[in-house]
Amino acid sequence: MTSKAASATKTALVPPVLFQGSPSQSINAPTLLVAFIMFAGVFWSRVAMHAPHLLLLGPIVAVVALVFYRFLRTATISYTVDAERIHVRRGVLLRKITSLELFRVQDVTLYQSWWQDLLGIGTIVVDSSDLVTPRLVMLGVPDPVAFRDDLNKSAIALRDRKGIREVNYGRV
Repeated sequence: MTSKAASATKTALVPPVLFQGSPSQSINAPTLLVAFIMFAGVFWSRVAMHAPHLLLLGPIVAVVALVFYRFLRTATISYTVDAERIHVRRGVLLRKITSLELFRVQDVTLYQSWWQDLLGIGTIVVDSSDLVTPRLVMLGVPDPVAFRDDLNKSAIALRDRKGIREVNYGRV
């Protein structure tokens, strides 16, 4: 087999990627706001109340650790949506990879607070018929309205292509 034929076979096996990315660090904006307020309070207590340096070290270390933890937790999440699955990778020391078949997607909901709307991000919640992952939450997705629509269309197209029909028992 020639390298051109091998390349064509390999690309035929790998579904095209519809979306690949990580959550925006701007989802940590509330944490950064709280950290700023806490730093302002520590500074004020040092200046106005003449608090000793060692007394202020604990809150400063706690705030820096919280901000670093949130940054690291967000940075270690990645989403990949291809023509057949949603893959989510999480974790630094303990890696967890979750895959959800697109044909199992039942509903895609967008949640977007006012500040997320200003920043152009949102939280996508995918409800599915999967037993292991009945609900998948995707934080900080850029352009969430288009992403939600594309994900819905892809799930419906895959079900149609595979001839899968949804049957709900118990709920109306």
